[in-house]
Amino acid sequence: MQDYYASLSEDYDVKIRQLVPGYDEMAACVVDHLKGVRPFVILEIGAGVGNLTEMVVQTIGCGSLTAVEISDEMAALAGGRLGSNDRVRIVQCDILDFLPDKSYDAIYSNLVLHNVSYDDKLDLLQRILTWLEPNGIFVWGDLIRHDDSGTQNAWVQARIEHAHETGCSEGLIEQNFAKEGTVDFPLTKEETIDAARDAGFANVRVVWASDAFAVFLLDSRQRPTDEESNG
Repeated sequence: MQDYYASLSEDYDVKIRQLVPGYDEMAACVVDHLKGVRPFVILEIGAGVGNLTEMVVQTIGCGSLTAVEISDEMAALAGGRLGSNDRVRIVQCDILDFLPDKSYDAIYSNLVLHNVSYDDKLDLLQRILTWLEPNGIFVWGDLIRHDDSGTQNAWVQARIEHAHETGCSEGLIEQNFAKEGTVDFPLTKEETIDAARDAGFANVRVVWASDAFAVFLLDSRQRPTDEESNG
């Protein structure tokens, strides 16, 4: 997987749009749902090369942003892209090993958590909830799968055609879709919502979806107890 992300990191802004139709809409949706939270201490899970990090900082003007990235190559590129911005701290580590030193008003992740195994995903979601302020939000954009194999295969083929049409290299196409089919752990929309609720998130909803991708908004406010609900 590290080799894959090292390869993807070169000309990432071009390659991600070749592999993810509607990427710009998806990224804009993530940023739009981060607006309005204040004082805005943010955690990004999976900074990549810093393209979305840069978009968040420029669009929102956050107080501080911690961006966690597992890939050495991508973390270095993110650092170069963001320069000496004193509001942004890049942490090179696996999110499963990350130990925050503060709580966050908002956490977001785009096209990352499908890399996390099914067993680890629920545990990570529970930890994300504890990292949030009481009224915090988690904006989760990701690859999704479809229960129906025919629908799933059709979207994969459509994405492969899009990648060819936009000039993606044969090597990257083969590498990307082999990875998705063998070592990735995407959930369906319904499974994502169920996992978030099982982790303790109160309000969970789909705010954007297109073919094999979706953005979910998770609210950290706890559900009322039966006694509170009946009061």
